[in-house]
Amino acid sequence: MSKETNNFIGLEAFLENNSELRDTTYIDPSTLIASYSQLQLIYGFGRALCSETKLDKIPVATVEALVKIINLERCFIAILNEKNSLEPIIKYNIDLPEKFENWPVSKSVINRVIKDGMPLLLVDTLKDKNSHQSMYLNQISTIMCVPLGIKGSVKGVIYADSRRVADKFSKTDLLFLIALSHYVYLSLINSTQINSKNWSDNTIYQNVLINEMLSVGLVGRSKLLQQAYQRLKRVADKELPVLIYGETGTGKELFAQAAHKLNANRSKKTFLSINIAALSETIIESELFGHEKGAFSGATQTKLGKLELANGGTLFLDEVAEIPLKTQAKLLRVLENGYFERVGGLKTLHTNIRLVSATNKNLEELIKKGEFRADLYYRLKGLSIVLPALRERAEDIPEIIKYYLSTMNSAKSFSQTALTHLQSYSWPGNVRQLLRLVEELDATCENALIDSSDLPHYLLSNEDRLSFNNDLIADNFLPLNDLVSQVECSYIKQALDLAKGNNDKAIELLGISRAKFFDRKKVYGL
Repeated sequence: MSKETNNFIGLEAFLENNSELRDTTYIDPSTLIASYSQLQLIYGFGRALCSETKLDKIPVATVEALVKIINLERCFIAILNEKNSLEPIIKYNIDLPEKFENWPVSKSVINRVIKDGMPLLLVDTLKDKNSHQSMYLNQISTIMCVPLGIKGSVKGVIYADSRRVADKFSKTDLLFLIALSHYVYLSLINSTQINSKNWSDNTIYQNVLINEMLSVGLVGRSKLLQQAYQRLKRVADKELPVLIYGETGTGKELFAQAAHKLNANRSKKTFLSINIAALSETIIESELFGHEKGAFSGATQTKLGKLELANGGTLFLDEVAEIPLKTQAKLLRVLENGYFERVGGLKTLHTNIRLVSATNKNLEELIKKGEFRADLYYRLKGLSIVLPALRERAEDIPEIIKYYLSTMNSAKSFSQTALTHLQSYSWPGNVRQLLRLVEELDATCENALIDSSDLPHYLLSNEDRLSFNNDLIADNFLPLNDLVSQVECSYIKQALDLAKGNNDKAIELLGISRAKFFDRKKVYGL
């Protein structure tokens, strides 16, 4: 009996023991055999590669696996060298000259995969009028290309194409190539670190952890950020509520999204968020629980609340300390048994959510003042995470800027002098303030390299201001914009103190719009 037949019998036995997978009426048996063979090879391949320490063996094993399963026509693996140029480390049935621009491949596809960190599958390219010239010149009919790494940290590519068959590769082939690429990427990191003079037992884990954080939107390698992420990861698949402490702009919503993505049961479901502080007391209940038509003036139709819409997924409540006491009691009931009613409704509804909440206030102090329910607090803090302020992880600033510029598709960069100034600043608005500044400088600076002379005055010391302006400015004389910012920040603080932290009363005292009030609070980290 052939090896393929043996594989198929094994698969049939698997299906026989899993009734929900038993119906293969619409699946071609040959497809099942191929998929099962790929699964077997990935398993064995992964085990072998993750224990491999010799760099030259990794790409060879990869190409051998691809040729065996997909019957490739042409293929190569290339990595980015120290000059950020592609360098082939293994190739199959293809000649690659020294200069990348002379390679007989689709260079536009490769560049796009490196830039976006996303795989690409193109079929029947010669019939596509939008195909790049290189595809016509080299008569390439179908292409697969996957990155080694993720956006912002791509180390190279695995590339395969065919000049004979327009639909040579399928989506299943692409998934197989993606699966192999993950093993190859980790193995390359593994082998590189092991063969490095500065290798330590912890280095491999650190690199893997940093890339894992990047995959859920968390940028940085500081110890404080890693500790916060590891604490979150340990309870990722549990149903514990998560309470995140951190100053405004530290990335609390990003951590909430990470909690959602890391939970296998909920990651494919809905993630919704509410900024409680941005809502008036009368609207909060409607946003959370929904309302029935006619429940109050202006309720012209039934509205589903976030608790209902997020059923099965994750609900993030930002600025949870701002929830009115009356609403706190209703929210507590939801956390205890999942039941609630819409505003003005009689029907009891049920929801199954994981709640992630965040605050920049000390809830225990609010409990002592009678402004927050102790029983709700203990329901919210299944797991508590404290996020570091940006000033506490200044070493992450260059990496954050580089990553954010790449997401903006910007070709600009910051000089080392400019980065030094940025790392010396206190950042009251934290990461949010930094990102707004990067956006501003990207839009306004004419030069590709953003230098210290391009930075706002408040980021420079008095000495730097003097040299920048080349003027005899008195030490205590601030630029007008800086002075206005200081007065505005101080005045908003005073209003909040007089209002005892009540946003609505502070807005009334200041006589400004609600939108401007919360925008200023974010800018100044209040």
